[in-house]
Amino acid sequence: MLIHLKKPESWQTVYIHLWDEQNPEKFQTQWPGVRLKPGKDGWYTHAMKGRNHVCFVLTDGQGAQTEDYYLDKPQAWYVDGDLWTIKPDHYDFFTFPNGLKKALVMSYDDGVIQDIRLTRLFTKYGIKGTFHINSGLTGDPSKVPEDLLEPVYQGHEISMHSSTHPFLYHATEAHIRSEIYDEQQRLEKLLHHPMLGMSYPFGSYNIPMLKRMEEWGLMYGRVVPETHDFRLPGDLLRWRPSEHHNQSYAITQRFLAEEGAKLSLFLIWGHSWEFDDPNSEYNWAFMERICQQLSGHPDVWYASMGDIALYLKALESVEVSHDGHVFTNHSPRTVWVNHNGQGVALPAGKTVTYRG
Repeated sequence: MLIHLKKPESWQTVYIHLWDEQNPEKFQTQWPGVRLKPGKDGWYTHAMKGRNHVCFVLTDGQGAQTEDYYLDKPQAWYVDGDLWTIKPDHYDFFTFPNGLKKALVMSYDDGVIQDIRLTRLFTKYGIKGTFHINSGLTGDPSKVPEDLLEPVYQGHEISMHSSTHPFLYHATEAHIRSEIYDEQQRLEKLLHHPMLGMSYPFGSYNIPMLKRMEEWGLMYGRVVPETHDFRLPGDLLRWRPSEHHNQSYAITQRFLAEEGAKLSLFLIWGHSWEFDDPNSEYNWAFMERICQQLSGHPDVWYASMGDIALYLKALESVEVSHDGHVFTNHSPRTVWVNHNGQGVALPAGKTVTYRG
């Protein structure tokens, strides 16, 4: 196993502390761990032989550290607050569907009654939202009732937010199963389509929970810390949004002006009940102005979190030759290759060669 990382600018040194979650007494480094040395292009690398899974945390040895990570892939790359299990430059070979290079996602939590107004606003402006609901709370008068879920969210994605919105950082296996797996089964039976992911209540989660989500076929999980930019998620189960809607005005102008070669993903998050505050400038009129500005741009893919997750998973399955000329699509869907700045469709199961 190989773990690569770019040192945060404020860190003087880098250590990696490792342990086996199931048998820490058999495998665990002494804090702060192994001190790493920089290699080619500023990457630090730690190699482990004879292991197929490990938990680790990165630290500067002076108090600064990352969150705990679990890795069961051959390689991982940590850069700028994100852990990638695919090389970060892999997506540079592709565009979004139909050759687009920008995508907009709106992600809103709690399934509150104000979502009725927000879904209408999104639909009016051709914007697609992902709405994270708690089915165990739909009987609350402040929530969209169960029998109105499908008509209210028609044209948008219904996603999970756990059953009853607990703090899940210290959740046991039984609690995780009750709040996530049972919720997944209930919503899929109720809505007749698969759940693709969730946003974490209070942004809280733990390593056992992420492992179970993968086992249960859930592809993404949105966290709270924001990137303040348009990067793609390095880990779909730790998907950081770009910005809360309160801070979205200035970043909206940056997004619309983007003309870079790389893919740009703008993910706005929040709660629709926030717009009801009569003392806030971030009210319904503010949100409508944001929607007006973001609406109708032919170079933007208006997508749900599920749309993005499915497409990025497909891109992960595309094999790219070392020289960047040969592409083999092992995924079950069409993807678009970035050839001389233009998106070219690559159907499922096909291999193409591009030169020049």
